[in-house]
Amino acid sequence: MVSILIVEDHQIMREGLRSLLESVPDFVVCGETSRGSEVIPLVEQLQPDIIVLDLGLPDIGGIEVLRQLESRASTARTVVLSMHADSENVLEALQNGAWAYVLKDYGVTELTRAVREVMQGHHYLSPVLSDYVILSVVKQKDMMKITPGERSAFLTPREWEVLKLAAAGHETQEIAALLSVSASTVKTHRSNLMQKLNLHSQAALTRYAFDHGILNIRPEHHN
Repeated sequence: MVSILIVEDHQIMREGLRSLLESVPDFVVCGETSRGSEVIPLVEQLQPDIIVLDLGLPDIGGIEVLRQLESRASTARTVVLSMHADSENVLEALQNGAWAYVLKDYGVTELTRAVREVMQGHHYLSPVLSDYVILSVVKQKDMMKITPGERSAFLTPREWEVLKLAAAGHETQEIAALLSVSASTVKTHRSNLMQKLNLHSQAALTRYAFDHGILNIRPEHHN
């Protein structure tokens, strides 16, 4: 049996999902919630195989839930169920650990297929979303063809803030406090910016910041 936790803030939608999923012979809904803040305790208590997660939750968003699950190395695999088909939401969900991204318009047949694919260790996207991922991969490959200085143009404003603070020696928790975000959010921004800049260590990040005028003091080199 595949045990499933439903995370959806609309009661009618949640009840419909439970009914549809439980109509599949080897699926069982072990729990449900309308709040992102309840996901981690429920996962620890129920140990579901799959989490069906809506991104638009009333307290903490689905992306933050994904980050919390990743930070705890949860073994539950998440299938995002969303009405949003834009590339930003899709890519951010995948970058933060989602195994599948299914559009609500596609119904239970596709959700069932996504759950089965994920249980077999495969990622799954609604067909219309595949082009977004392909374009993202192409863009990442193109990033490697431009100079390190040019790559900084691809950083978001928040990634720039994290870069400056990290290069200045601030730890993750300090950056989180200064920017009023969670530590997991800081880790995500740091990972993204280092990937974009093709950096692989704190020393490399600090050298990059100095070489491009982000830091004014040359970093010391220790033997």
